Amino acid sequence: MNKAIILPLLALAACQAAPETNAAQDAEAANQANAPVKDIETLPPDETVVPPANEAAAPSEPAPKTIPAAFRGRWGMVPNDCDPKRDDAKGLVEIGADSMKFYESRAKLAKVTGAWPEKIEAEFAYSGEGQNWTKKETLALTGSSNTLTRTEPEGAFTYKRCPA
Repeated sequence: MNKAIILPLLALAACQAAPETNAAQDAEAANQANAPVKDIETLPPDETVVPPANEAAAPSEPAPKTIPAAFRGRWGMVPNDCDPKRDDAKGLVEIGADSMKFYESRAKLAKVTGAWPEKIEAEFAYSGEGQNWTKKETLALTGSSNTLTRTEPEGAFTYKRCPA
């Protein structure tokens, strides 16, 4: 279509007057807009909201004050870490009820922020090599609870449960 035709048509459409309305119609519309709506169904106050399927559900129980028993024990990054005769097991972590022991540091459980059957999120107070620091970590179990993944801000580390 030609630009010479389009521009005058647009100008003409812009200049057309808005349709006139009746004052009685305006008053009725205002009254309806302000009237209370009686047909809205509301939920009782004790109904719970279910999170969308793509969001992780919050723990259903209060967070424990200890590391759950399923996470406790000796865990090694390589098979030699699990050998109790070796003193160079740098990939060994020993998890107790409220602590984790590493080759050169110790972590004391400070606060559990989330707990699920195979996952715990917590803050730990670390000490080692003359320094102290705190760190948020996630411990997760997989592989019939024989694989532990420890995730911290610096990365993720995978361990295998040491034989008893």
